[in-house]
Amino acid sequence: MRIKVMVRLEVNGFDLAHGLHTSYYDFTQKYSENPVIKEFKNYIRLLDDETELLINEHSDIDIKWYSFEVNKERLILWNYQNEINSGGSLDDSCIHELNDLFDKLGRLLAKYLSEEYLSRKIKTTENVQECFDEHSFAISFNYTDTIKLYTDNYYYVHGSSTDDDYIIWGFATGELPCLCSEKLIKYLKEVKKEVLSFLRFLRANN
Repeated sequence: MRIKVMVRLEVNGFDLAHGLHTSYYDFTQKYSENPVIKEFKNYIRLLDDETELLINEHSDIDIKWYSFEVNKERLILWNYQNEINSGGSLDDSCIHELNDLFDKLGRLLAKYLSEEYLSRKIKTTENVQECFDEHSFAISFNYTDTIKLYTDNYYYVHGSSTDDDYIIWGFATGELPCLCSEKLIKYLKEVKKEVLSFLRFLRANN
């Protein structure tokens, strides 16, 4: 049987093209007064970095999801460096606070994406529809159900907000030192992918 694979490399572009407000700017505008978003930005301000990722409120619209995720790694490295500088005597409450914050951010994001998708009547587009036939298999890097409008054959790389009830939202560059402890790599994407695979295994086997 002939299989045609369609890969979406632009993680958020597919949803945006269908009228969904799923950009970083939309998300943070929706929850601009949410204490979770405020706490995350307050942590970023501690880094004293010339790169104004998530610092300048007026540049939020230009910040991509990738930059948003990069800041998570920057915070982890910052915490790791503090631990090294302290000779290993640093109280690890900070990393637990960061992981707890990332967990809250992930749940908030999943909630936003689900509500955003359900709140809009999404129509298929002809130019995308032409890319699909009965042999198509779609690999989606998004979290929403948009791809299901075109095919029943799909795979969610980063999890589905409805099928999995779990989404991968972490940092991907993998530049953490090899001596980083488990608590420091909890939100490394490769680690989160293992968790997602295990959850899917459990679900498939009841």
